[in-house]
Amino acid sequence: MRSRPAAAACLQTHRLWKRLRKPHVLPTWAKHEHEWETYDSTYAGCLLCGAQHVCGEQNCAFVECDDGSRVCPVTAYCLPCVCVAADEFTTHQTHPECTAKADGGHTALCESVEAHVRLAITGDSAQRALIYEAAQVADQREHIFLRMCRTHKLRLRVGDAPQIADLFAALVYETRHLRSPLLLERPALEALCARCSNAISQFLVLIQCTKCAASINGSKLQQVTVGLLYMMRHGIRCNDTVLLPQITVLRNVLPLER
Repeated sequence: MRSRPAAAACLQTHRLWKRLRKPHVLPTWAKHEHEWETYDSTYAGCLLCGAQHVCGEQNCAFVECDDGSRVCPVTAYCLPCVCVAADEFTTHQTHPECTAKADGGHTALCESVEAHVRLAITGDSAQRALIYEAAQVADQREHIFLRMCRTHKLRLRVGDAPQIADLFAALVYETRHLRSPLLLERPALEALCARCSNAISQFLVLIQCTKCAASINGSKLQQVTVGLLYMMRHGIRCNDTVLLPQITVLRNVLPLER
């Protein structure tokens, strides 16, 4: 249903079009085959009688295309729709639900990866670093806000009320570059660790046959696991194939690189 301003604008546009195309040889009630002329993306007018056509579910006899979209035969307006293939990523993505632990030969690798991931995300040092960073960010925001308040107070005239909304909007803009550390609850952290360790284990299993995989053991495995964990903030792709999924929440859950 169109709003009143939109309906008024539609009517005004049609009146302007009728002035440009008049005179019309037939009245609107006469039975005839319309000769439509499109004057907007969803509007058309009949050159013979001046009737108006507005695209909509009730006004258009939509023609369905091969891709499932529907098009108005008068204005060629395509009705907005979302078409998603049933198996769009079947051949281009590793599935997280297919856990690498199903293969008994890689159980030790998966357990080591899971331990390193848990230490990097839920370890005491990682949580302390996030708490310290959150306190620093809060102090920076407070300092910026106080400076903005002083500047705003000096610019106010006598009797003017402070614009709190403008101050907060300016604060958000000034602190947009500051990272906001995210301290999750324990269940959410456990689910995140399981998802990340599963994806990293699958990636390491995929490269078991390469030459570089033979040197990944012991302390190097921990370095590689933590490195892959940080790379999952943006994901890894190769020729449209997802090797490591992108988990954006890691950008605020992982401590800053040191």
